[in-house]
Formats: sequence, structure tokens, C-alpha cells
Amino acid sequence: MKKKILFLGASHAQLPAIKYAKQKGFYVIACDKKKNSPGFKFSDESYIISTTDKSKILKISKKLKINGIISYVSDISAPTAAFVSQKMGLVGNSPRAVNTLVDKELFRNFQKRNKFNHPKFKVFKNKKKLEQFIKQIKLPVFIKPIDSSGSKGVTKVKKYDQIKDAVKSAMKFSSKKKIIVEKIIQRKGNQIAGDGFVINGKLVFRCWGDENFNERLNGIITIGPSFPSRHSERKFKLVHKQTQKLLKLVGIKNGALNFDFIFDKNDQLYFLEIAPRNGGGLLPELIKYLTNVDLIKYTVEQSVGNKLKNLNQKQPKGLWSSYMIHSIKDGKFKNVFIKNKIKKRIVYSKLFVKKGDKVKKYVNAQHVLGNLIFNFKNKEEMSNLYRSPEEFIRVNVD
Repeated sequence: MKKKILFLGASHAQLPAIKYAKQKGFYVIACDKKKNSPGFKFSDESYIISTTDKSKILKISKKLKINGIISYVSDISAPTAAFVSQKMGLVGNSPRAVNTLVDKELFRNFQKRNKFNHPKFKVFKNKKKLEQFIKQIKLPVFIKPIDSSGSKGVTKVKKYDQIKDAVKSAMKFSSKKKIIVEKIIQRKGNQIAGDGFVINGKLVFRCWGDENFNERLNGIITIGPSFPSRHSERKFKLVHKQTQKLLKLVGIKNGALNFDFIFDKNDQLYFLEIAPRNGGGLLPELIKYLTNVDLIKYTVEQSVGNKLKNLNQKQPKGLWSSYMIHSIKDGKFKNVFIKNKIKKRIVYSKLFVKKGDKVKKYVNAQHVLGNLIFNFKNKEEMSNLYRSPEEFIRVNVD
């Protein structure tokens, strides 16, 4: 009998894992609150239901007698996966461990309690005392919902007159109606992003590269990582050691991890986020090109308890990057201009929109219009793209 896997989410972002599971002969069940979710077409069964509704997801899981549950690239549904896996004795992590990582308040308090470097921060339920705290720690700061993902509701505040709108945006995307203010740390070099994988509490694989941003936008939402990183492997060995310490303390035993971290001017490490999931924006696919390690495969196979073999650290080879196709303004989609100079470096291309579709200015992950993966011949080519993205890739709108 086929093993059954329940996927929490069936958007374009979840498609790679859903397709892998289907191709390998698993019985695929998908849940998503949007009835037109593309993953439904590749599923054996589908349910229009919120992935954060733990009781309903558990009820369906028990009824269907699932063998595994996956929150692929999604922070908000990760606690549901942990809840169901614990209740049904499936492979996963404890709700306490997962909640500590995905809830920004819990994670910052965990860092503070266990003496990991962290920004100055405070959590608020309203605006009254928030401004007083900001004056105390001084601008610039981030204002964020404690429980969102994909940079939804996050604002980089540089001026005091931005606070009101920033608070409103953060509250809009917080189901708990709580916001966190964080002092922005001046980083040295690029922010770093990437994925890792944990087996029996050990970080057996990780692949980290430089995060890139479009400064014409909000400076928060990534447009894609590039590999290899400009940071040294010596630094990454320190990060690996600190990650292992964190995993032991928080209690993460199995599965994928998505990282965002920086080094400050004194080369001190700051974990911005460690999420108990695979990274979005084709990050697992990009890592497969780099290292020949298929993290989608390991995520799916581990979820049903299949034995994982031959997963160990691999050095990335070549010059690779991914790119989130995005618009810098609202409008109706016309086309995507890609300069011929880099068009020949594309090894993968996927567009989610068609001519005439309404598109939004790219301020969070919901506004991604498609994905590209590049294999560059030299570092200058790769650097030029991310230094001036609009020169090379441009979304035209009416």
C-alpha cells in the first residue's frame, strides 16, 4: 500500500515537493485555504482548509491515516505539522521546539536566555510604549509581526514618521496581534542565507550563500542568493558549531532548516532566523545544482520514516544563483525583459503570471512572479546582476 503524505500548502512554492512525492509513488494529500491552488492538480486528494487550523488538520490526518506530514517552505504551517506529528507519532519535531523557532518573540527570548548574540528588542501589543522604546534604542529599527513569514508586515523604519504605518502593517499580518521592534545591526558583508538538514539532532549538511536585495524596494525582501559566499569557510565552521549548540538547546531532532544570519563589524555572528523548513524561491533546487544534494528528496523521504543514506557535507561547485522575478510597482503584467548577456546563463525558468494579470510591487513573498536559476561563468557577471538588477531583468507593467 502507498504511504500517504499530507502537504500543508499547495501553492507554487510547495509544487516541487508535491511533484517529487507524486513521482516517487506516494499518495499525496494537499491542504490549502485557496481553492485554486496549483498543487491540487498534482494531488490524489485535496482539501480547502487553512493550514493553521490544527484541529481540522489533525481530524483529516487521523481519518486518512497519513504516514507523514510536511510544511514545505512555510513557517506559518510548521507548528501544525509539529502538532499533528506529535499526536500521531510521526516523524517530526516537538511543537515547543518548532514554535520557539517560528515565533519571533520566543526565538529572541531563547537567544537572550541562552546567551546567543541578538539585537536589542521588545514586544508590544500597541503603539503607546513602542515609540518610547525606539527613542531609547534609536533608529533605524525593524518593526515586525511576531508570527508572519516571507517578510509580510516587516518594515525597516528610518524616520519617526514611518512608525504609525509600520505598526499598522505589522498588526495586519499578526494573528496574535503582537509586534516586535528590533534594533538594526550594522552588518559586515552580505547577509547569508541557505538551507541545512538535521538527522537525529545533528546538522549533517548545510549550504550557505550571499543574500541579495533590490535597494529600489524596501531593502528587506530577498531577490535571491548567490553561491559561493564571499564569507570564508572559517566563519561558516563557527556558524555550524553554533547551530549545533542551538539545535541541542531548542530540541530540533529532524528535518530541513532555513537560515538567515549576519556578521557584524567585529565579525560577531547573529542568527536573524532559523526556520524549521526548506527555503523558498527554489533554494533546494539551487543547492542541488551546487552540490548534487537533493534536499526535497530528504524532506519527503524522512517524513514517512524512510532511512536516509549518504547525506553528508558537500562543497558547492561553480557560480550559481537564483532570482525572484518581481515588479517594482503595481500594475497589469505585460512581459519580462531579460538582457541577452545573462539570458544565456539561465538553466531554469518559471513564470507564475500571464499578460494582463494584476501584479503588486514586491514587498513580500506573496508578490513573487516567477523564479530563475543562473549558472554564471565568472564572478563579475554574477555581481553585476545583483548590483543593478533592473538593468538586467525588468518586469514591464501597464
